Amino acid sequence: MFDYMEIFIVNLIIPAVMLFGGYMMKTCPPRNISRWVGFRTALSMKNADTWAFAHACCGRVWWKAGWISLALSVLVQLPFAKASEETLETLALVMVLAQSFMLLGTVVYVQRELKLMFDERGRRRQ
Repeated sequence: MFDYMEIFIVNLIIPAVMLFGGYMMKTCPPRNISRWVGFRTALSMKNADTWAFAHACCGRVWWKAGWISLALSVLVQLPFAKASEETLETLALVMVLAQSFMLLGTVVYVQRELKLMFDERGRRRQ
């Protein structure tokens, strides 16, 4: 059903999204606070300062995490070039779950950084 190259490419989608999203957040974040686009949490949407900080922080984290995830994804997949279809499907599932946890972990990290930098009203801490 699936061959090695299809699985290989699918396993690079999340790292590619992180790299693209990180680059976009770093270089041209959304200017206006939006319910549809951007890093949207209650604290990040308090004001322009929290919005800008969240995007700068998330951009840096996604950019780094994207490269790490990309490198690990390639290295982990290389030994499975001749594996069975069942093994490749299991590998794909494990990789997508690991990458998803990494992606969600960055959201937790950025939210923690926001809470360290700003109070609950969105004012910078002293």
